[in-house]
This record gives sequence, C-alpha cells and structure tokens, in this order.
Amino acid sequence: MERVLCGNFSLICLDADDLTVLQKSKAAFLWESPPCASMDELISLAPLAAAEMAPERGSKIVSVVLYVNVPGDMSLKSLEEENVMTYVMSDIHGYYEKYRSMLEAIEFAEDDTLYVLGDVLDRGPDGFKILLDMAARPNVIGLLGNHELLAAVVLPSLLRTMRQGEEQPLSKAEQAHMQEWLQNGGKASILQFLQFGGEEMETVCEYLPELSAYEEISVQGRRFVLVHAGLEHFSAARPLEEYDLEDFLFCRPDPEAAYFPNKILVFGHTPTRLLFKQIGKPELPDRIFHHNKMIGVDCGCAYPGGRLGCLCLDTMEEFYV
Repeated sequence: MERVLCGNFSLICLDADDLTVLQKSKAAFLWESPPCASMDELISLAPLAAAEMAPERGSKIVSVVLYVNVPGDMSLKSLEEENVMTYVMSDIHGYYEKYRSMLEAIEFAEDDTLYVLGDVLDRGPDGFKILLDMAARPNVIGLLGNHELLAAVVLPSLLRTMRQGEEQPLSKAEQAHMQEWLQNGGKASILQFLQFGGEEMETVCEYLPELSAYEEISVQGRRFVLVHAGLEHFSAARPLEEYDLEDFLFCRPDPEAAYFPNKILVFGHTPTRLLFKQIGKPELPDRIFHHNKMIGVDCGCAYPGGRLGCLCLDTMEEFYV
C-alpha cells in the first residue's frame, strides 16, 4: 500500500494483496480504478474518483483510495519515490518541543527534505538544541537568520574568554555585539550554550557558517526562492549571488510588491499576522501567508497565541502545532 499526495488529494494505491488489510481498517471509501499505464495517468484519476464517491455536502475528502493492478513500468518502488516531500518552516525561536511535534505531524521521513528558513535561535530556551538536531540530519537544510548571524559573530569571542589560563576580555566592538544579541532575545541561547560540553560547542560553531543565505529550488514544476526575511533592494535583473547578506536577513517585504514573474518567494522573519493586517485581512489565527507570488511562513511561534507553521511545497498542504 502506497500513499501519494496529489494536489488536494491523498491517493492510496493498492495491489490485490492489500485489500484484506484495507477491509479490516476504517477506510471511508474504496474506489476501483481502471487500468493505469503511468503515474501521471494514475494521478489524473483522483478528481474522477472524488466525484464518483460524492461525499456529503460540506465534507472534505482526505483520501482517495485507488485499487490498481500495478503495471510493469510502475513498480511500488516508483510509487514510493513519488511520495518524497519537500517542506519549509521558519522562526522556531528555541521551541524544541514544537519543532519535534511538527516533524511528527508531517511524518518527516529520511527521503523528505526540510528547509528551515532561519531564526532557530533566541527567545525560547532550546535554540541550540534544535540546531544540533538539524546538524545531525542530512535532509534538513538550514538557512541563516538574523539571530544566527548574531550568534556566529559573538560565539568565537565568547569561547575565547572561556579558555582556561587566558585573560582576554571582550573588546568594545565585541561587547556591542553581545549587547545587541542580548537585546534581541539571546540570553536563553547563551545560557544553553554555556551548559554544553566541548563537542556540542564545536558542532554548533562548525554548523553556523554552513547556513546559506538563500536557496533556489524546483518542486513539482514550480520554482521557489527561499530566504529568511525577503529581498531588500530587489531588482529582477540582479542575480541572487550579487545581493548583500543583509538584504536577505533584515528586510520587511511589501505584500503588494512584485518580485519574480516565474518564481515564488518564500520567507519568514515577519510574523504573518502583520502581513495579513497590511492587506486588510483578519490576521488571526496565525497562518501561512499566500499573496502575489510570495509565501510567508513565520506564524508567530515565539509570540502569545502564535503557532509554528510548516508548508509542503509539493502539495501546498499546511501544518500547524
């Protein structure tokens, strides 16, 4: 039995051996498909199956069950490969339990990919614990946020002052950076970092410089530009590699701005409740923002009433914890 996400539907594709298992379960529907010659043909049957099952008015179809005899060129392995998903989330801000709950909610698998668009650190107590988890997962790709930038600047000088037998106080510039980090919620992160052993400290310090400023990816034929905050000083003719680091980390996007005509800009940093308010829509409950080829995914995890949001780029399904 294989599950394939397709648009608004979740297809469960069966061969004959699966029917006994299905009949013992609480499946709502069973619809037998005609023979399929390809994955595209199989997926195209989803709306037909949905229409013929005709749920009650107002109800929502969660799964469409297709009973198929898998042809030779469409093995169950190929079905499994089609089920690989790409997810994005942002601005976790130290809330490790929400992060772990989200991984469970999306049923995050080894073949899936998760992009975390920065601001893992600060405000909440476990930012570095989240970073260590991300560093241990090759299928989690972290982007640099303004809070990670502050940590990357301060931690080397902080470690220098901790070395035994050396008396090297922070310089005035280093003190200013430390003060800026503290003013932006860094106290919780610093306290956690100081509790780490040497190996954990080393892992963090090696991982922070690996965080990228942006990623450009294609999913299901759609092109996405992933950044932390947006694109300051935007020009459609300007290659991404020519932007300054600050252009990706600190700006507040204008919801009515026109960015790429053939790409979708995905970002965090600005809580979506503020973006909804700017376009005159109800801002609560916190939810993912879709508007003008841009998607905001910072759902205010660190704020009262906020949530951690996650978006599947394959299906545009939204998840919240």
